[in-house]
Amino acid sequence: MPNHVHLLLTIHAAGGGVGSPRPTIAQIIKAWKHLIAQDVGESIWQTSFYDHVVRDEVAYQEIWQYIDANPARWLQDRFYSEEDDP
Repeated sequence: MPNHVHLLLTIHAAGGGVGSPRPTIAQIIKAWKHLIAQDVGESIWQTSFYDHVVRDEVAYQEIWQYIDANPARWLQDRFYSEEDDP
């Protein structure tokens, strides 16, 4: 989508065992946004983000279908403008 990103993030347990420091979702997203901004040369991100914990395969499949079908809904997006079309 031209105006937002969907990301399915999987976090696996660290090999260090109990007490090993693990990054939070907020830390991961912050680092990801920083790397992209560095590559682009400026920040293109809003300050916040929406997260949702996917707890089972059914929820994963529903979210995956939503993400997969999302580009087809671009013309109905409230921020769509014909200027966005190539």
